[in-house]
Amino acid sequence: MQSARVAARALPPARISLRTLVVEAAARSEWRELAIRRLALFIMNSIERGTRWVIYEKSGPPLWARVSSQIIEFFEALEQEGAFVGQSRQQKYFVICDERLNDASQVAAGRFQLLFGFASSRPAEFQAYLVTQERGGGSVRPASRAAASSGRSVARTHRASTLRSRPCMCFRSNRARAADRVRSENTRTGT
Repeated sequence: MQSARVAARALPPARISLRTLVVEAAARSEWRELAIRRLALFIMNSIERGTRWVIYEKSGPPLWARVSSQIIEFFEALEQEGAFVGQSRQQKYFVICDERLNDASQVAAGRFQLLFGFASSRPAEFQAYLVTQERGGGSVRPASRAAASSGRSVARTHRASTLRSRPCMCFRSNRARAADRVRSENTRTGT
């Protein structure tokens, strides 16, 4: 009995990872880990809220550079806390905010978009999200970094993929939700 206690103390404690039982988590294995899910929700919410000010600025390369540096600073602070895995910055996170996302049609419509991703479980395996800011409110949706790397417009690719699949997470402002409720009530009552 004494030797079993000594042997048990010699072993490192078992790593316990909390998992979620949400059905949608089955499709995305990294979302099953509660810590990874909480980190992703925190980052998505922080970036969506932290970039709301861009709708009041003139869209163009200076704004895109300013937003990119703001998000990179946020990611660097998280990196110092050990939030990401990987050896280099390219393996830990990325931020894309340029003409690939904010083409002339997006700017004319009053929309601002940025794409970001981070590796929380394996190096260079990014969870990527597209943030859209517009006067009605902001939203965050899952996206693909492969679309950004190709020559196609990321916004066009994202719109097409949104039609095919239901987004798993979308943050909207209270004003945008209220406008949606009014619209749905108006269509129901016929006014």
